[in-house]
Amino acid sequence: MNIGMSDIEAAIGHWRRASASEEAFAASSEGRALARLYGAAIAQGSARIEEGELDEAERAALRLLRFSRTARATEKEA
Repeated sequence: MNIGMSDIEAAIGHWRRASASEEAFAASSEGRALARLYGAAIAQGSARIEEGELDEAERAALRLLRFSRTARATEKEA
């Protein structure tokens, strides 16, 4: 799966809404992993990142994308 900047931004938005506060999001493993990934993508000028390039924390923080994509595909088929 290719991960785009909009995917990273969507995951950040999800975890921010799920957190009790901005501070809790910033201190969470998901927040730190996504911040690291977002910053690296910007610094490298990468529009897309291969899933194989992600570390385990980044993959875990982005896992919700796989579930939401699967759910949308299932809804379209119904």
